[in-house]
Amino acid sequence: MKRRHILVAGSLAAAGAVAWARDPVIALTQNTRALPLGDSRMAAALLPVELSPYSGTRVANRVEVIGFLPAELSSGVSRLDFDIQLVDPLTGLRTIYAWQARRLGQGLISAAGNLRMEFDSSLGKNAVVTVLDERGMARTLSSSLPANGLLALVTPRRSTAAPPSIDQLRYDPIKKEMRLVSGERRDFETLLIRTS
Repeated sequence: MKRRHILVAGSLAAAGAVAWARDPVIALTQNTRALPLGDSRMAAALLPVELSPYSGTRVANRVEVIGFLPAELSSGVSRLDFDIQLVDPLTGLRTIYAWQARRLGQGLISAAGNLRMEFDSSLGKNAVVTVLDERGMARTLSSSLPANGLLALVTPRRSTAAPPSIDQLRYDPIKKEMRLVSGERRDFETLLIRTS
């Protein structure tokens, strides 16, 4: 059965800077904006963790999923899909079903492993994110995928029904771990994606 994708137009504009803390943990500043995937009731947010100098001018030719950080508390997400849509001027749109995580009940998670894909530079690339909640409601949003360095795809927090903002997060590049500044346990899913 094919999943239906509701495409919401939007472009990813990367802006801002990364501030480094004394330890190797990256402190994401308020000057770094989230890369929106939709309206105010977002299904997810794509946050720039480490920015490349050309992040706003190029489209990704290589996409790597380098890690999945499941929620430490219940997130309300039963399935998370990260797909890549190729925009070919000759053949139209093609979707590559790239990565998926599912909650199987009793705290068990089935998640795909890491992946690496390379694409022809002439093709446009969109990130297509589908979040299915535990009530069976799905939101699917799409936006262009920039060559941006390291990105964090985060689902809405269960406690706020909105994705965490950049100033609420810290990333440890050694442990490849994302944590909340407040010290709370994560109630959202995180997918780490590297593009170039």
